[in-house]
Amino acid sequence: MKKTISEETREIFCYIKRKVRNGENVIPYLSGTKRKRTMMYKETSRYEKDAKIDYELGVINKEEYEIEIKSVRLLEQALANYSVY
Repeated sequence: MKKTISEETREIFCYIKRKVRNGENVIPYLSGTKRKRTMMYKETSRYEKDAKIDYELGVINKEEYEIEIKSVRLLEQALANYSVY
């Protein structure tokens, strides 16, 4: 079964977050259509907004918030290097 763009983005984000928790900075190689890249950027922006809201509401602590934001930045870098075909 094919994954949706949201599911694929979430999977990549979780992978990056696991690496960040282990002290590694990883920028995965991503490729696909322009539409897919645009949708992934929108998802990434939503992750950042959600992290800020969760931190402000006290759902996550400062350390977890920093991990989330660092992971968002690494995903943004991966999307900046995205290969369009």
